[in-house]
Amino acid sequence: VVSTQSTWGYKEGIERLNFLKAENAKLEDAHRATMAALETRCDKILQENREMTAKQVRTLNERKATIEKMRESALEKLPQAVKDSMTLRPIRASLIEEEPDDPSVDPRQIEMVERLWENFKIKSRKTYAVMRSVDRGDFVENCTYFDPPGTIGLTASMTSPTIQAMALDAMKRTLPKAKKILELGASCGYLSTCMTKRQPRDGVLFTLVQSSSTASKIKDNISKHHRALIDEGRIVVQQRDFNLGLPDQAPFDIIYIAATVPSISEAIRSQLRVGGMLIAVVGSHIDKEFCCITKKENGSLEKRILTKVTHVGIFSNVR
Repeated sequence: VVSTQSTWGYKEGIERLNFLKAENAKLEDAHRATMAALETRCDKILQENREMTAKQVRTLNERKATIEKMRESALEKLPQAVKDSMTLRPIRASLIEEEPDDPSVDPRQIEMVERLWENFKIKSRKTYAVMRSVDRGDFVENCTYFDPPGTIGLTASMTSPTIQAMALDAMKRTLPKAKKILELGASCGYLSTCMTKRQPRDGVLFTLVQSSSTASKIKDNISKHHRALIDEGRIVVQQRDFNLGLPDQAPFDIIYIAATVPSISEAIRSQLRVGGMLIAVVGSHIDKEFCCITKKENGSLEKRILTKVTHVGIFSNVR
């Protein structure tokens, strides 16, 4: 009896094992079928996305072509006298002045500068060229290729491309002959690089910063693709008191203050040469003035307001 019961128990165990194997095989088949269906669905979605992207690109190109045709048609309808008397601004500045782009510059930098040009935020071809050649990606972490101010770390911000372009446009006649430039309060070195590239090769830009860490960061940023400017001594970064300026190197052809100040101190004004220009955001309220100040022969200052701005980061010690 014991032997018979053992035999039946063994057979039941074998049958149970075979049943479980069969069920497991069914589950594996179902899993493979599900994965195959998911893979097919994913491939279909990817293909649809590719087709949609291609369609969007075609639509964008068609719209650009339509706008260009409308522009040409509008120009054809103008009287010849008007055509002869007006200077038409090209859609892209690159149509005026073909210069090879630096391969190290992100294409998004080129597109950003093109947008600024097309929207008349860049007015000088030289400003256009120098901003194309210096990649904001080397200097700023967020909003890199957009017009709002970018952020640097947790507490500092970088001036927006529009304000930077406006500053460079204001300096366009002075920069090519500026032997000495003083920059107060640079946070990353972008505009320092742009200004120095427009200076004569024997010119020097002195930039004063608040901390040694900021000085090191600026040097590192510039050295990514413009190390020669540091090595040749064309950009000198120092940690010094903004309020005093740099009297031992005065007078300066250009003084640029890279943040908001309540007013311009006599110590800073005295370091500007006759005929030189000082550019800064001035004011102590929410609405401030982005100014270009020129020093006259009699020592008086002539202020020209470039634009009204809302600017953060007041240097209270630069008065």
